[in-house]
Amino acid sequence: MQIITSLNPPKTHQQLVNLQIFAKPSRNRKVLLPAGFHFPKMAVKSHLSGTSAESWDVVQLEDSQVLECPPIEPGPYKVTDTGLYKLSNENECNKKEHNARIATDISRHLSLDLEKIFEIFEEEAHTYGDTYNQHIRPVFKEYMGEEKHSSNWFRFSGSSVWLKDFNIHFVVSRLMITENGNRVNPRLSMLLAQVFDEQWNEIEDVRLVFPSNNGEGASRFRVNGQDFTSYRFPRILPVPFVLGGSGFYWGAEDPRMTLVRNKNGHDEPLVVFNAFQTKEVVEEDGKTQIKGFRSIFMCFPFQVQKGKQLLEGNRETTDDHYFTHTKQVIIDGEPERVVEKNWTPFVSSGGEYTKHVMFATSFEPFKVIKCDLWTDSPTCQVEESQNGDVGQLRGGTPLVSIKRVDAEDKEFFAGLARSHLTHCGCGIHFYRPNLVVVARIGTTWSLAQVSSSVDLGMDLIPWDDEERVNVHGVLKALNDSRYWEFAVGENTVSPIKCAQERSNEFCKAYAAKVQKRSSFGEFVGAIKRWVGVISWG
Repeated sequence: MQIITSLNPPKTHQQLVNLQIFAKPSRNRKVLLPAGFHFPKMAVKSHLSGTSAESWDVVQLEDSQVLECPPIEPGPYKVTDTGLYKLSNENECNKKEHNARIATDISRHLSLDLEKIFEIFEEEAHTYGDTYNQHIRPVFKEYMGEEKHSSNWFRFSGSSVWLKDFNIHFVVSRLMITENGNRVNPRLSMLLAQVFDEQWNEIEDVRLVFPSNNGEGASRFRVNGQDFTSYRFPRILPVPFVLGGSGFYWGAEDPRMTLVRNKNGHDEPLVVFNAFQTKEVVEEDGKTQIKGFRSIFMCFPFQVQKGKQLLEGNRETTDDHYFTHTKQVIIDGEPERVVEKNWTPFVSSGGEYTKHVMFATSFEPFKVIKCDLWTDSPTCQVEESQNGDVGQLRGGTPLVSIKRVDAEDKEFFAGLARSHLTHCGCGIHFYRPNLVVVARIGTTWSLAQVSSSVDLGMDLIPWDDEERVNVHGVLKALNDSRYWEFAVGENTVSPIKCAQERSNEFCKAYAAKVQKRSSFGEFVGAIKRWVGVISWG
């Protein structure tokens, strides 16, 4: 789905340069090299020798073919109006509100071919000695049969970024396995990475060659002083996590992904997730205990580290294995909480490269932290921000930088958060998306704009439907100056209350409308389906 926040849905005449490269029947089984690098032919051939890809076509884009942004296809858009409330000194909601027009194209469900995923998984584990696949396989090997695919495997919504050096969409979502078919109690969650072309067709068996930080291991090689990884997709990302022998909720959950620029000027994805881990904790009486935490981690899918670097039994069995380069994220000067979730990542578009990643750790009260990207330090600093009362707004999609005013030291970010509505007239718990605008003026951060519930024009998908994933879209800048005018000061009133009032009004109106046209049984069924529409992992 593409989300356009402007008065007129844009048209594009960008050439879809990859369509010929991935034209059927030869869409799959290709090796993609990043644009801008010189690869001696024998270097790539030597690296691929003895692998499934040694006879595949090797493809590299010309510099003139690189698309800075994914193409926006002309076509039918559903245009809806929503109220957008700004940070101001006004107490009355109608004085805070202005109209935002949002256009969405037709939503689609991402493909998920478990049979192909497991075929690649098994081949990489047994034929090519992928130690990560060998490590996690015993946990779910009995559920890999086709008869278990629909009953024991589920996928939740994820995140995507545009990798311009390949002209592809890179998507990471949560794939989980349940022992009893109940998705509420997953045994293990993993991060599934997939590759899609410009028109969101999956490329089901492809190798991406990507600049990396380490030339060791079977998947790495060096060319002209630069290390590269060569990974086959779709694949389960080899993120390190504690692998318990029994119980539930092991593994990586709630992936959110943003794009950063490294010191060499290359764009690469950064994935943020939460996972359970154990730590040694010194109690007040001086005794040491092992305690469990659900913590926030961030990782680079194409960078590597040796060993899990986590506290876990039988650690020596994985100390020589290679994993995705991962580090925990903690807040300086604050005690570590037992459960951390729903942090929203975003990065500035300024500077020659991305030095820090920011997190909105909560929207109510609004809190932003800043973390180093390129050091091993897990510690993040709390930024100055305007706070509000604790409320119903939670993290959703990553934020995107949409406007910078360098002369005034300002930057604006936009994304989708979610409202947690309770007892609003049509059920106990509801989650609805809200457009949010975050502003930085100097060193101070503010939640500047919050919309009422946004209609994304998506089909209402039941909780138990076979297709579970919707694509996050592309946010375009709100160019009208009125979107950037808001008050900053001690007497300002948060826009969140107004947005939530409008969302509750929508919820009650929706319930009344459905109840009026349906029998009671049909009404209950419709509400149950609607409750399950939005899953945020």
